[in-house]
Amino acid sequence: MQDEKTGLITVTRVSAAKDMKSAVVWVSVLASQVSPASVVKKIKSKSRLIQNELWQKMSTRNVPNLAFKLDENPEYVERIEEILKEIGS
Repeated sequence: MQDEKTGLITVTRVSAAKDMKSAVVWVSVLASQVSPASVVKKIKSKSRLIQNELWQKMSTRNVPNLAFKLDENPEYVERIEEILKEIGS
C-alpha cells in the first residue's frame, strides 16, 4: 500500500487465535498527512488484498481473517522512532 499521505505504517505486533482463523494486527502510523484512524480505515479496506498476499507467501492451510487496530502505546511508537533515527544516521 503506497500512498505519500499515509506516512510510515509499521506492524508493531500480531495476536493470532490458536486455530489461526483470526488475528489482530496492531499498527503504528508515523509522519502521516492524515489522521492515524484514517490510515487504519484504509488498511481495513485493503484487508482482502493483504490476506491474499499472505496466502501466496505462507505455507499454512489457512490464512487468518485480519482485524487491524491502531497501536497507540507510546512506548512502541517511541522505540520505533528511535530505531528509525539510528538507521538514518
